[in-house]
Amino acid sequence: MIPPSSTGARKHIVTINIEDYFHVGTFSQLIPYSHWERFDARIKRNAEAALELLDQSATLATFFSSGWIGENHPEILRALVDAGHEISC
Repeated sequence: MIPPSSTGARKHIVTINIEDYFHVGTFSQLIPYSHWERFDARIKRNAEAALELLDQSATLATFFSSGWIGENHPEILRALVDAGHEISC
C-alpha cells in the first residue's frame, strides 16, 4: 500500500513508455532499426500531449525511453526533464 502524502491524499506512481509505432519489436522483421530514421516520428506530438495532461493534473511521471530517442530527439527528453519529470531507460 502506498502511504498518504502530507496532504492526506494517496500518491500515485505514473510511468509512461515513450516510443513510436515503428519501435515495437513485433515490427522488427518489417522495419529494421537502421530504417527508423526514415519514418515520421510521432513521439514529439505525443510527448507534448502527455506533458499537457500531466501539467493539468499537477502530476509528475517517469518516462521510459530508448537511447535511440535520446540520440535522435534529445529535445523531447530535455522538455520532459525541464517540466520536472524523470527519465529512465
